[in-house]
Amino acid sequence: MAGQGKTALARKIYNDHHIMFYFGARAWCFVSQTYNVRHLLLEILKQIRGDKSDNLDNPGDVLRKHLMGRRYLVVLDDIWEPEAFDDLGRVFPSGENGSRIMVTTRNEELAMYIKHYSGPYSLPFLRDEVSWELLQKKVFQAESCPSELLNWICSDESFPVLGKLIIKSCSKLEEIPFSFVEIPTLKLIKVIDCSDSVEISALNIEKELKELDLKIQVRISKKD
Repeated sequence: MAGQGKTALARKIYNDHHIMFYFGARAWCFVSQTYNVRHLLLEILKQIRGDKSDNLDNPGDVLRKHLMGRRYLVVLDDIWEPEAFDDLGRVFPSGENGSRIMVTTRNEELAMYIKHYSGPYSLPFLRDEVSWELLQKKVFQAESCPSELLNWICSDESFPVLGKLIIKSCSKLEEIPFSFVEIPTLKLIKVIDCSDSVEISALNIEKELKELDLKIQVRISKKD
């Protein structure tokens, strides 16, 4: 699954000052679904040696000789196929001196394929409240989200194709702004595990629209 933070976690490890001190040679390689082995090996070699070496006949041999006897860390980011791992992995000397190859992938089959080297770590999805807390810390540092940013301003210009409004576990929300009904494409308001006042405001919106011969369906539940 994309967007879970695999690359972010790998980058954090890669840039840790203890890691930088421990490994004498490091390289980061973005593989992707469509890859060129020669280009990737040249990129790794460039990072390891600190120079540009595009005209080498056999970059794999040069890289292997350059890493021999050194403690290295190579990250293969967003790798998809076992063949790609084999094509690149055969170049690197054995890791008997503590060298490591770190892999990020969204392909579970690939993770199982390389399991005999090291057990894969699967990132869990964050709960909604944890995601929100993390976002606030990242954006606002030690502060919480400013109250003025918690206010909703909506219109058919800002949400031209909004068809469904889902409000889930909003403890600080007192009512649904009536301006949402100005969005012509809105057909459903779903309220999940919110306060009574939010539920009442949703029902009031539905009632008022019926009087205007308009229709927005409202669904209310205490859990998803």
